[in-house]
Amino acid sequence: MASRRARTRVAAGVLGALALAGVTSPAVAEPGDADEPLVVAYGSPNIGTAHADPLWETVAPVPIVKVSGSPAVSASVKVLWDEQYLYALTEVTDPELDASSGQLYNRDSVEIFVDVTDDKSSTHTTYVALQDYQFRVSYDNRQSFDHGGDDRLISHTRVGDAGYVVESVFRVGDLEAASMASGSRLGFDVQINDGAGGSRIGQLFWHDGTGSQWQRPAVFGSIELGEKPAQVPERVNKVELFYAIVEADRVNPAIYDNAGVLDGPRAQARTVFDDEQATQAQVDVARADLTEALAALSRTGPYPDPKHLPDQPAMPDLFEFLDGSRVTTVAGWDERREEIAGMAQYYEYGFQADAPASLTARQGERSSFDWGCFCMVTQPAIVVDMADQVEGTDVTGSFSFVLTLPEEGTGYEPPYPVVIGFGGVPGAEQFLAAGIATIAYTPTDVGTEAHAGAYYALNPYEKDVVGADTGTLMAWAWGVSRIVDAIGYVDPQTGERVLAALDPEGIAVTGHSRYGKGALVAGAFDERIAVVAPNGSGTGGASSWRYQFAGKDYRTDAGGYPWAVDDETSVNSYVETINNTFGGNAAWFANVFGEFREPDTAAPVRLPFDQHSVMALVAPRPLVVTGGFSDWGTNPESMAMSTVAAERAYAFLGVPDHVALAYHEGGHTHGAEDTAYLLAMMQYYLRGETGPEVTDPLLRAKDYPFHAFDESSAPWATPAIPELVAAPTSGTSGDSLVLPVGLEHETAVTGADITVTFDPATITFAEARPADRLAVEVLDQQPGSVTLRLSAPPGDAAEPASPAELAGAPGVAAFAALGPDEVADVVDGSVAATSLVDLEFDLGDAGRSDVAFAATVDRVAATGYEWQADYSGASEVVVAAVEPTSEPTPSTDPTGGTDPTGGTDPTDPGGSVAPADPTASGTPAADGSARPGSLGATGVASGLFVTLAAVLLVLGATSVALSRRRRTRGSAS
Repeated sequence: MASRRARTRVAAGVLGALALAGVTSPAVAEPGDADEPLVVAYGSPNIGTAHADPLWETVAPVPIVKVSGSPAVSASVKVLWDEQYLYALTEVTDPELDASSGQLYNRDSVEIFVDVTDDKSSTHTTYVALQDYQFRVSYDNRQSFDHGGDDRLISHTRVGDAGYVVESVFRVGDLEAASMASGSRLGFDVQINDGAGGSRIGQLFWHDGTGSQWQRPAVFGSIELGEKPAQVPERVNKVELFYAIVEADRVNPAIYDNAGVLDGPRAQARTVFDDEQATQAQVDVARADLTEALAALSRTGPYPDPKHLPDQPAMPDLFEFLDGSRVTTVAGWDERREEIAGMAQYYEYGFQADAPASLTARQGERSSFDWGCFCMVTQPAIVVDMADQVEGTDVTGSFSFVLTLPEEGTGYEPPYPVVIGFGGVPGAEQFLAAGIATIAYTPTDVGTEAHAGAYYALNPYEKDVVGADTGTLMAWAWGVSRIVDAIGYVDPQTGERVLAALDPEGIAVTGHSRYGKGALVAGAFDERIAVVAPNGSGTGGASSWRYQFAGKDYRTDAGGYPWAVDDETSVNSYVETINNTFGGNAAWFANVFGEFREPDTAAPVRLPFDQHSVMALVAPRPLVVTGGFSDWGTNPESMAMSTVAAERAYAFLGVPDHVALAYHEGGHTHGAEDTAYLLAMMQYYLRGETGPEVTDPLLRAKDYPFHAFDESSAPWATPAIPELVAAPTSGTSGDSLVLPVGLEHETAVTGADITVTFDPATITFAEARPADRLAVEVLDQQPGSVTLRLSAPPGDAAEPASPAELAGAPGVAAFAALGPDEVADVVDGSVAATSLVDLEFDLGDAGRSDVAFAATVDRVAATGYEWQADYSGASEVVVAAVEPTSEPTPSTDPTGGTDPTGGTDPTDPGGSVAPADPTASGTPAADGSARPGSLGATGVASGLFVTLAAVLLVLGATSVALSRRRRTRGSAS
């Protein structure tokens, strides 16, 4: 007797012969097990017409009979193949069709799973060239993709009285891992989703009955490509033409500068497609013309069309502008930050709308379902009422949040810091006990994945339209900003803030999973939020889109990781990628983001930024990234890589200690450890508390849990921050002091503001004298301070001067007298000043024991400096830069000036970080200026380095010793 496998092959051969002969074969159910694959016949059916291609009539349907839940449907599938495509025709009997859910998997739909290698892997191998795919097509031909993209699938549906038919064509032949030839195998499965009333009530499966194909290709069935006949009848193949027509039909003409280029070619393509007499040559010409027109499309908008962006396999340079220039000053970072924020909105999240024209906050109530009692619960809440005009029509919207204040007796008084929690605040009792209020925010009140809610009522959604194509993550972030508005809202009747018990400069935000993504976006785009803490956020949150580690075994890789446990939970089983994240949750993002999916890799290499860039938008405000060591879906190692890369922005701004990463044991949870890290960040950075309950978590949060950071993943350097230096001169006057002020930079001078402060009781500003190629303007003069604007003619390149040239410059004649070692001590081995303007000061008492000057450079560096002249007798002056002591500080410094990390950065062996300023809250003052110790953003960019050369006219000096030391804003003094 022939084996079952032999019988299967005989049946397949007969099936192929019957198909070519136009004879219908009987239905045969095949199991699809690895040792007994379903053999499919060769054939190239067309798609997209009112009736199925007659070729399908020759193929036996395979029943889909395995059941989960209570589906009220029946279904079967037919499959064919050729060298380029896998074809499937799925027929579903379902008289009651439902499309009311915002998620396609809850609608009546068909899902096709394909593994082009049939390797039965335990995870979707999305970290190499893609080989596992999952496509979903609803009965009304809406598509979503958990693995793969619409560049590989076209579909067509027909709806009848008894149900619907889904025709799908999957492009396989150009995949490197695939082999589309007789005898090759592919992993394959089909799933039918039965929706009713907005929910999925049941499923049917062809091979796997567990419903876990979305995670495990190992449960896919197997198909084997049957014999290709020696003689294949000639027929006109219109599949590629239909691909092009579908792509053209997806184009929204409003978003392209030149959408008209499609009109003629698309019309001609449709004419040829509908012509049953068209020849293959006519079809090929029509397809080529339409494909060329599609390639010529160019998106309108503030940034380049995605197709025109270059490949960047590594995480893009935080400090490089789109035009190729680089950040060289803190002011330049402000410009770059603005560019990153714009790109992140344009390419990924959609643009966030402005605040509504009217917003009020009031006491009210909120009703919600409580799963504990399985009942509706009403509780006090803050209601945010909003109003605006939409296309000339008055529109209102509102949402509410639950505020809980610390009880009396905690030892703290209002106004309290407050943490806003997406969906609630895990460990709320810990915050309350520490005198920190909590806000439970329900983001789906503001925006749902069906683009409904308060945000979309006031800002209607329109796919692909810049400014209207806002994803739900950004809508949720907008809701957080409206809560911040509510915290600051003043009741016009009383003149008091409605939420006066809350500190508007002490706000933190946190969230978990998709809400962790939302928390990061909220913090990145609202600088009023002082501390940002995304938990388990993954892609779209803190995880790099470019780097995935599915399949990595942390027990053995790189010698093993100390936190790994000796079982399969230490093997990275599944990660989020742009393919499955956008494919399954496209509503989170702007639609253009899908254009960054690549056909053969999970890395969006043309994306001109990555999530480390979004994280850098939070800088210099404190950011703590938390998650689970084995929370594989969120790609914890990739989150660590993003954090290390984002830390470079913090280092550039002088606060590397303001960013932290901390993981807990286990998986996808938001637990007590995560709460402890955020609580410690708030206590330290907002209140300056330094007890062990604060410093211990902070120390752990700097202990990165992965091995050495791969520099090739971020192959770019942090720009050197401009240094202010002191240099000597000589003179004969006994009662004056000259500060030659210069600019040090490779490029032309465009303008910089320098403020010099001094003791008005003993020092008086006399005059500022311009120099060659360098003008000086006194912007403001007060007792004890003078603010100057330095500028050079446009386009006048400021060439660095040599020490010899500087020696001949006005006011620095004695500079050349210094020896090489002394020069190196002054300017780190090089002198590169341009021109110097002389600032002359009158000294009221030449016999004074010290004369001090402090200088800050606006829009150039986040630094401040002092020069102090210590008189030793009448013949020697020592000029040294010292830590300023004039910055206002609280009456009590709870840290005693110490850094809880000990000043050591564990990610940089041998390195050190500046101690944090425990008084800083991270929020700008109401007038937009940084308050004392503020972590707020720096000023507007000017793009200059500045060197301030402090030159003391020595009274009969016999020796001058100089040193300089940099001071970072936000560091404890």
